[in-house]
Amino acid sequence: MADSTLRREWHSDRDIHSLYVKALLERALSEPEVANELPVDENIKEPIARLAYYLDRHQPIVMIRSHQPFAEYAAPQLISDARPHVIPEVKYAAPSTQGDALDIPKFGAGDLLVLPFHEKLDISHLTRLIHALSMTDNPVIIGCRHVSQVPEPLRAMVDLEIELPRPDKTIVTQVFSTIFGAMPDQEPEALERWMELVLPTDLQPAFRLDYGPDEALEYVRGRIDNRLKSMLPESGPSLDDLKGLGEAKAIAVDLMADIKLAMAGKLDWSSVDRGMMLVGPPGTGKTALGRALARECGLKFVSASAPKWQAVDNLGSHLAKIRSTFDEARRYQTSILFID
Repeated sequence: MADSTLRREWHSDRDIHSLYVKALLERALSEPEVANELPVDENIKEPIARLAYYLDRHQPIVMIRSHQPFAEYAAPQLISDARPHVIPEVKYAAPSTQGDALDIPKFGAGDLLVLPFHEKLDISHLTRLIHALSMTDNPVIIGCRHVSQVPEPLRAMVDLEIELPRPDKTIVTQVFSTIFGAMPDQEPEALERWMELVLPTDLQPAFRLDYGPDEALEYVRGRIDNRLKSMLPESGPSLDDLKGLGEAKAIAVDLMADIKLAMAGKLDWSSVDRGMMLVGPPGTGKTALGRALARECGLKFVSASAPKWQAVDNLGSHLAKIRSTFDEARRYQTSILFID
């Protein structure tokens, strides 16, 4: 069982998501290029407290770039916890019920305005918002995955950019220990391999099930192992088994040799071809060749469909789906991304 004190402190999935974002935000704010932009006060040492002081004193526009969806929703509460009463009220932009845009709420003097752009790329009455922000003293937090998701006129007003890091062993150990009371002993190399893939959604079910540290760790690792197995083409023909592919197979064999050399540290990755195009009617073995290549190299196989990208009703969502696919492939690197 997890410690009852911790259970009183962390009540919900949202709390765990906030704890996860807190660890990432503290790391990002401690980086010199960000820390040097924050005002200095000898009485304020904690990174998030310094950010709260900056928002209160200068009313800046801060952009938070993160692969963790909607980190900007957790930030205001973390800021309030660090320095209570700094922000009168938080106003969140919300998706419009008509069209693919964000509706901006009414906001008063000193209110913190939060603009999430992880999904919605347009903003209603953008010119009016730009004018309002230039004429009032309101801090703003913009959340996005990529800078390109934010309208250019709004990007030009950003005072500080914060990029949240991807999780690593230190961050995941910190979060896990806070929730479950301790991190069980593990081989260092084993920890490194899977900790970069831990998400808040992996920790939340273990917390709800009232697991202790050992049970929780086994549960989280099991979820990640299952996720990875779904991306490993363990079954299917090998390259040698595939017949009638001609030049395509020959190129794949050469590419496999280069990948294995690079993975062994005997060839620089910059010397490995970044991709190849397979042309042929349905059923001629294009996907089978990609899976076989991934299987022979021991790589993850991430499959995507261009028609599914294009099935959305606007260009912004189309581009967002493409970026999401490439982000997934990078997350599970080294991997092969197959686009049909």
